[in-house]
Amino acid sequence: MSVISHIGKALFRALPRRNEVLFRLSRKYVDAYRGDNNDDMRTNGELAVMRAALPNASTVFDVGANQGHWVAAALRIQDAATYHCFEPSPSTFRLLQATNLPSNVVLNNMGLGAASGSVDLFVFGDGLGSNSLYERRGTDAETLRREKVTITTVDEYCYQKAIQSIDFLKLDIEGHEFAALQGARSALNDGCVRMVQFEYGGTYIDSSVLLRDVWDYLAGFPAGYRMFKITAGGLLPFPKYRQELETFQYSNWLAMTPDAARALQPQILN
Repeated sequence: MSVISHIGKALFRALPRRNEVLFRLSRKYVDAYRGDNNDDMRTNGELAVMRAALPNASTVFDVGANQGHWVAAALRIQDAATYHCFEPSPSTFRLLQATNLPSNVVLNNMGLGAASGSVDLFVFGDGLGSNSLYERRGTDAETLRREKVTITTVDEYCYQKAIQSIDFLKLDIEGHEFAALQGARSALNDGCVRMVQFEYGGTYIDSSVLLRDVWDYLAGFPAGYRMFKITAGGLLPFPKYRQELETFQYSNWLAMTPDAARALQPQILN
């Protein structure tokens, strides 16, 4: 056993077995190391990805647009692209409309899923990003009301709008990310989607989905999507799925075609 291992074990034995302050500090360090539980795009690596990926983008989907904070940041990076924003909640959509976004931002009062239809949205508060198509259980979230919302699919929307390719598909829809990707089967199969940024976390428990489900689904397409975890220090590449990634802690992932991965600025690649 190495000297470092001996020292590490000795230090561990010297620590108190249950200390709330030590636990919180340790958890904060582990989260920062892994790139988990930081929803601030300025510090969690999201903004760096946007700055690298969006300047050459022509068509961008903001799925789960909420009040428009993400698309507003994207416009500051690339104001010439066409942005298609999707927000299913009628009350939140009114807040999105009130931001007076430019004409190259197409606002859609609908969500994206595996199939078109009308479903219930669980609303925990007006304009909250946690509003979900799934009931939250085992959390402090309390349903304020339900709203009937419209769902379409990526493939159907692209057909109706004659959209041939999507440069950046951003999915932040509280556990519904896998369903939205299932509704993009044709676009993904044809290699029409260059980059997919999707959220992962505890909401996947509500939707009964694993990170593995998304991983295996994307791996099955001819484009050969490569998987990266977005962290403050850059993109962490994961050549293959590992069970220890299944933490249900909040994080953002980026799936890219090999061409898209090579085109990204080197400084955001670990």
